Amino acid sequence: LVSTDPWIPRYLRIYGDADVVERPSRSWSPHYVRISPTISWSFNLDGKPFDHNTEIKVRRTVHTRPQSS
Repeated sequence: LVSTDPWIPRYLRIYGDADVVERPSRSWSPHYVRISPTISWSFNLDGKPFDHNTEIKVRRTVHTRPQSS
């Protein structure tokens, strides 16, 4: 939620494979999650104000993985 006044919702939903990755770091957590998406849905990632008269456009993306040689 970007803002409640004005109302600016947005979302990102990802399906895919996830791996916990460890990296050496002194300032951040040494673990993070790397996602290899297979499909995702998104809405209002631009963060534009939204009201009940706004047309809802959900974007669905099917992700392809690079072919190995």
